[in-house]
Amino acid sequence: MAGDAATNVNNTSTIQLPVTIKNLKTGVERETYLNAASFGLTAVNVAIGTGMTVIGTYTVLAQEALKLGHKTAANSLVYISLTSA
Repeated sequence: MAGDAATNVNNTSTIQLPVTIKNLKTGVERETYLNAASFGLTAVNVAIGTGMTVIGTYTVLAQEALKLGHKTAANSLVYISLTSA
């Protein structure tokens, strides 16, 4: 593949990352899933090469804490499907 991860976008790739976000001011926790759009991507496709490639970033708000997974283990499965273009 030519280019980098930002130029090699494939609409069949998927990311589903379970997280628990806690508001540190109110103490309220909410379980949610981060997906490709959460990382500023419309889709994900990683260019094959040596080393690691950054495919997106997620910024935690100042009054929030983020932890991976949910309280129920069955809901904490990480799903990543990368399809080559």
